[in-house]
Amino acid sequence: MDVFDIHPAGSAPPNDEYQKMTMRCILAIKHDLRRKSRLVGGRHLLDILTDVQICSSQVKLISVKLVSIIADKMGLKQLCRDVSNDCVNAESSQKAYVPKAGYEFGSRKGMMIVIVKALYGLSASGADWHRHFSNSLGSHGFEPTRYDKDV
Repeated sequence: MDVFDIHPAGSAPPNDEYQKMTMRCILAIKHDLRRKSRLVGGRHLLDILTDVQICSSQVKLISVKLVSIIADKMGLKQLCRDVSNDCVNAESSQKAYVPKAGYEFGSRKGMMIVIVKALYGLSASGADWHRHFSNSLGSHGFEPTRYDKDV
């Protein structure tokens, strides 16, 4: 899963479509006391392009319950209900780069980073993940219902 393209320090972005941004590392403690860190893109620094879809529906709780009922009635085994690291599995529709990587990149600190995968904090990442997941399910013959496109 190549989330970034790493380029030598001082490199120029691939072309004029790429926008400069920063990233930061967010540290959190979850309600069950698990520790979590996440590298987040600074979307507040990017212009939103009109040809990039930035909205993605959020699954309603009733939809999740409905899927569980349908799976149970069909004798299907449910393996998971949450996807960790979801966004970084999808290609990013936004073109962004970080001119100088920070300490979180270890030995690559100071190098130029091009964002390849959808990254938390980018405005189109939710829509990128939704499209990727929908296409993945569709390739296995699944189709959304007429009543709820997320089921």
